[in-house]
Amino acid sequence: MTEQPFEVPVEDGVLVGHRGGEGPPALVLGGPYTIESHSADALPVLDQFGIERAWAVGHSWGGHLALHLAATRPDRLLGAILVDPLGAYGDVFEEAGENLLRDLRPEDRARVLEVEALRGRGEATDEMLYERFTLLWPQYFADPAAVVEPPARVGSESSTGTNASIAEHFQRGTLIRGLPEVRLPALFVHGVLDPLPLWSVERTSALIPGARLETIPACGHFPWWERPGEIRRIVGEFVVGQS
Repeated sequence: MTEQPFEVPVEDGVLVGHRGGEGPPALVLGGPYTIESHSADALPVLDQFGIERAWAVGHSWGGHLALHLAATRPDRLLGAILVDPLGAYGDVFEEAGENLLRDLRPEDRARVLEVEALRGRGEATDEMLYERFTLLWPQYFADPAAVVEPPARVGSESSTGTNASIAEHFQRGTLIRGLPEVRLPALFVHGVLDPLPLWSVERTSALIPGARLETIPACGHFPWWERPGEIRRIVGEFVVGQS
């Protein structure tokens, strides 16, 4: 599939992305800093290409953002597809954190917790966060043979800002209150062995009337690497069923 780069002017600068493929329009989400700014930034991308409504597609944090879009701007969406998303309940963080730390060596566990404390105070550098990220990265995979190289960097400002915004909305119960009002098709896909526990996605999907949850066994947080083809199959069948 050939992709074309694009730029979209927004209030505080320029968004850069790629466009490609065919079929119903889909807006693929991810990135920093706050729920509000990214929700606002998503709509100019649709406007740039004259798209009135699109599927909001997101993985992990991007899935969480797609849930916020579904709750606040359903008029611009065809539906939402959430792959291993961070759900609506803040108490998931403690269990997910323990799952990621569980198999680490004691010295690595201590270092991760040290950097996490610094991040919470806004004192962690990019280098510290990348060190933490590389220690945790293999834990996102159910199969050690499937582990790929992690992304090249982690931004301290984006990490701190994003997590603070997510925590604020958890405290306010934004999605718990908003998702029951959503009247859009919604598909949740979740690897059963994802460190983000299955109960979080089950409870979140239950908030949206008629939402569908598909699980992928023996799979962690990145199903397209561990179970190639499964996401395409599950999402394709779901979207065709909505036609």
